[in-house]
Amino acid sequence: MAGRKSPSAGRARGKGLRSRLARRPNLDVGFIGIGNMGCPMAVNLLKRGKSIRLHVPVGRDAKANLQRLTKAGNVVFHERFDDLAAAVEVCFTMLPMPTDVESVILREGGLIRGLRKGAMVIDCSTSSAELARRIDESLQVVGCAALDSPVSGSPVRAESGTLSLMVGGRREAYEGVRPLLECLGTPTYMGPSGSGQITKSINQIIVGLVMAAVGEGIILGRKAGIDLQAMLDAVGGGLAGTEVMRIKGP
Repeated sequence: MAGRKSPSAGRARGKGLRSRLARRPNLDVGFIGIGNMGCPMAVNLLKRGKSIRLHVPVGRDAKANLQRLTKAGNVVFHERFDDLAAAVEVCFTMLPMPTDVESVILREGGLIRGLRKGAMVIDCSTSSAELARRIDESLQVVGCAALDSPVSGSPVRAESGTLSLMVGGRREAYEGVRPLLECLGTPTYMGPSGSGQITKSINQIIVGLVMAAVGEGIILGRKAGIDLQAMLDAVGGGLAGTEVMRIKGP
């Protein structure tokens, strides 16, 4: 692709960010998507990142969530995504749908229009591998980097900073921002761009099958007249016990 940046440029960006994080300077970080999951994630960045100045958009998230951020640390508000992008070195996105991710990052007025050379976008949304690769390729053209880093875990785990992060992208980029990812939970590097989203799809398949099995077990127990809570306690204490059962069970 014409204008595409070399792997050495990606290594330089990763090392530069890693060096800055190691020195603990004031780091400007963006976060778009301050919802049920995104809000506690952003709070943990502020609390655990210590010297982070967080940049967020106004007008798309609940007022109570934005107020919570201002109590947690240093927050700067922006009217436009491209203006926010111009102010940060790293920007997280945590959005409901792939169409939202594409719009916020790639379309007119999106992050790509304002990012400084060497900046990085980390998408924590559940999206698609194809879109993750397209975002990475588009950002490389303008001298930036991207990681797809979908998360697994409930809002409770987002609050406690114990999410599982499945990260795809260039290894050097991942290493450069790993201290930031560790503010949110346990990151695992999965491979090239799109690998994080593929891993999240595998996670969702397994979760869905477990939920279906739990449902079948509940139906069988109800038909047999067994106390359902006692059944779940007994089964959950054995090999069949899973976090899905604990969270999604009745």
